[in-house]
Amino acid sequence: MSPRVTGVALLLAGAATAVVPGFTWFSGPPPATPTHASGFAGSGQLWMLPLLGVLIVLAGVGFVSARPGTGRAVARWAGPLALAAGLVAAALAVWAASDPVVSLRVTTDGLTETVPVAVTLEPAAFAAPVVAGIAAAIGAVATRVGWRR
Repeated sequence: MSPRVTGVALLLAGAATAVVPGFTWFSGPPPATPTHASGFAGSGQLWMLPLLGVLIVLAGVGFVSARPGTGRAVARWAGPLALAAGLVAAALAVWAASDPVVSLRVTTDGLTETVPVAVTLEPAAFAAPVVAGIAAAIGAVATRVGWRR
C-alpha cells in the first residue's frame, strides 16, 4: 500500500471516528414518541473519540505529506499513533455501546421523574468500533512495514 493511499484511508477513518459520537446512538420507546440520544448525550467516554479521531487524522496527514522514499520513516511514528488511537477509540466505543447508561427524565410542572426504558442501540453504535478498528488495523500494518528489517 502506498503512503498516499494509507494516508487517505486514515484521514477518512479518523474523520469518521471523530464525528460518529454526534449521531444517534441510543433510542428508547416512551409512551408518546420515540426518544433519541447521541453518543455524547448518552455516554461520557465518547467525548474522547473526537480527540482520538484527530490523532488518526494527524497520522493520515503524515502519510499523505510524505515525500517520495520517506514512507517507511513516516510509518515508524504514524503507524503506532494510528494503531494506539484506533484501539483506544474502538475500546471506548464498545464500552459505551455494551453498557449504555441512558435514562428518560420527564419534567412537568417543575417536577422531574426518571422513567426506566429499554435502550435500543442505533447503527452509529455499531459503526464507531468498526471505523476505529479499521484505523487500528491500518496503523498495525503501517507499523509492521515501518519497522521491518
